Amino acid sequence: MKRAIAMKCNQEQWDSIKDKLVGLDANCITGFNKCKYLVNNLGGCEILISNCLTGDRFSYNRELHETWNEQIFLEACGIETEKIFKGSELQCRNKNGKWYICTVYEYRLKPDYSKEIEELERQIEILKNK
Repeated sequence: MKRAIAMKCNQEQWDSIKDKLVGLDANCITGFNKCKYLVNNLGGCEILISNCLTGDRFSYNRELHETWNEQIFLEACGIETEKIFKGSELQCRNKNGKWYICTVYEYRLKPDYSKEIEELERQIEILKNK
């Protein structure tokens, strides 16, 4: 369920979430240097995202946040954020195609070392040319 929220926000933070607000009306956005709080219920309407407040930050039973938190804001708008799996929800498939609950191992994304490799290759070229 959505909840009313007013959260301090700047232009960079707004730019990082505006494309995630699918199904919501976010056309009433002005300069964040003057209007510092982003709300998800302009005028009490649950689908209007704005930083042009009507009334004060506390109007319409808004939860006030002085620090930006993208996940909290998106969840308050009813936008699903990162899914966290509990051990009993995560399943793995073995090479025989059988599904089982993954409780024994820890999982992560494979690290991307391409930048480090590129830098080492650049250093090798510098040393070769000396």
